[in-house]
Amino acid sequence: MAPDNFFALVRSWLTVHLPRSRRLSPHTIRSYKTTLNLLLDYLRESHGLTLEQVGFDQIDHAAITGFTLWLAETRNAGPATVNQRLAAIKSFLAFCAGEDPALVARWLEIKQVRPARVPTRPPDALSMPAVEALIAAPGQDTRRNVRDTTLILLTFDAAARVQEILDLAVGDSDTTPGRGTVTLTGKGHKTRVVPIMDKTSRHLHQYTALFHPERPAPDALLFYTTRAGRHQQMSQDNVSYLLGKHAATARPTCPQIPAFRVRDR
Repeated sequence: MAPDNFFALVRSWLTVHLPRSRRLSPHTIRSYKTTLNLLLDYLRESHGLTLEQVGFDQIDHAAITGFTLWLAETRNAGPATVNQRLAAIKSFLAFCAGEDPALVARWLEIKQVRPARVPTRPPDALSMPAVEALIAAPGQDTRRNVRDTTLILLTFDAAARVQEILDLAVGDSDTTPGRGTVTLTGKGHKTRVVPIMDKTSRHLHQYTALFHPERPAPDALLFYTTRAGRHQQMSQDNVSYLLGKHAATARPTCPQIPAFRVRDR
């Protein structure tokens, strides 16, 4: 199957089918797009494929099974996250099969990939020493570590869901000493103003000066990643990965720190 057909169907799925036919929210579409980007990252890292080499011939049962293992082992994604990514891939292949009958066999093959088993036991709450060790783990020696420290500290201080932090815009934060706040948007688009500690305000002020030096628009994403020179919203998989990395750094001095996986979609 020609790679051109693959990317043409990707474009049609993301820009026409999902928003117009299924009327999905921009947030859900962004999550589906992130899944495809992760799949391309996996094919590049594990199979050495460039974008020009990716087509339906490369997306078989073995590749998608390997992708789910890569998400869990390399990206530190939990079972629920892995299953959400797998469901997105299956949804995409179902769409492709409807557009091109030659892809029905590939869709039926991918449908057989089994989801990860989701544990029913709730995660243990972190102790205060574990929280402090995790916040301290990134340090301040690099630009990225300044970001990671700020994101972790803000998430715990505001008692926020990870997605609420990732949805923050620059204009949603006030770092005025003694009265710092963030305005969080939760499920159902309900907003709440949450006070933050002076320590968090100082870190957030430092982060904003470093990552937003040009006084961006108030609706610009506060936390972002850069892809192809453009700012894009960080995904929960990004956060799972960085939490897992810094948890591993902190665990020798605080063994009760668990393996981190974001589950709050």
